[in-house]
Amino acid sequence: MIIDIIEAEYYTRECMMSTENGVDITKDTVDKVSLGELSELSGVPLDYIKSELVLDGENVDMSELREKMLGMIDATFFKEA
Repeated sequence: MIIDIIEAEYYTRECMMSTENGVDITKDTVDKVSLGELSELSGVPLDYIKSELVLDGENVDMSELREKMLGMIDATFFKEA
């Protein structure tokens, strides 16, 4: 499921960089991620995202989201090894 979230983040970023009006939005200008939108794009329930990544609120900084996702991936790999 976490891979679905990462893929949704990538897809969202690609869509944002090529907008209909021709204005490119670079990754540096995207500060917050809507957890609700992330849930919709990935098909992962919002409550699951919040509980697994230990997040509160409806928006999260992209850097914090990446940090939490990588921490979860690392923890998962070490548990299985």
